[in-house]
Amino acid sequence: MNSQRAKSHLTRKHWNEFARVALQSVDLSGEVLMKYQLGKARSRNPVKLKGRNDLVTGADLESCRVMKQHLKRFHPTHSFLAEEPEFSENNRSDFLWIIDPLDGTTFHNRGLPFFSSILALEVRGQTELGLVSSPFTGDVFLAGLGRGCTFWNRRLRKRRQVKVSGVTNLADVLVGYSYGRVSNMRGIWQRLWVDCFQCAAPLCVLGARKSVTWLLARAMLLSTTIQRLGILPLWP
Repeated sequence: MNSQRAKSHLTRKHWNEFARVALQSVDLSGEVLMKYQLGKARSRNPVKLKGRNDLVTGADLESCRVMKQHLKRFHPTHSFLAEEPEFSENNRSDFLWIIDPLDGTTFHNRGLPFFSSILALEVRGQTELGLVSSPFTGDVFLAGLGRGCTFWNRRLRKRRQVKVSGVTNLADVLVGYSYGRVSNMRGIWQRLWVDCFQCAAPLCVLGARKSVTWLLARAMLLSTTIQRLGILPLWP
């Protein structure tokens, strides 16, 4: 990781405004996802296969639609990059919203609670804001460049700042990882962790079984955004 921290392009006022709209957007997505999860949607949840173990559902599309509509209401000139290409829009803007309205489509489609809405904002190619919201559990992670990462649970009304881990010995850590969908990623992970199995505490394979550790799953959901923001979180 680069020892020189990138400087944010946003003032605190502007960042707070973007965060407010982003939170509203994922809340709208969460309402759609829970509607389908609880069987209260007006229509059934149609499923289409994009590839092996790669689904797109009606909940995917509707949640993406409401997220983008809300973001465009406040920022009509911004660009959008969505998992489903029909919602992507290049307006040649310095501001790019990256939308994954339903991370965990397979779990959601099977009625399991392991899913979230993910949203990030890039400004001039630099990730400034990352947000993960789990509507089922009420967990929210919000991270900003140079602003740290905050976790809160809306149901329990608990909030705390995510801290950098002080653990230095690999044998004392708990490692969570995911194989991913791409076959070559499995080989990469296997090579990466071959030595870890000999010296680390238990490793939890995410997505391999239904009895996954949700606490670690939350960490993995935000890992890409956190790394790009230059933050190393501790997930207690």
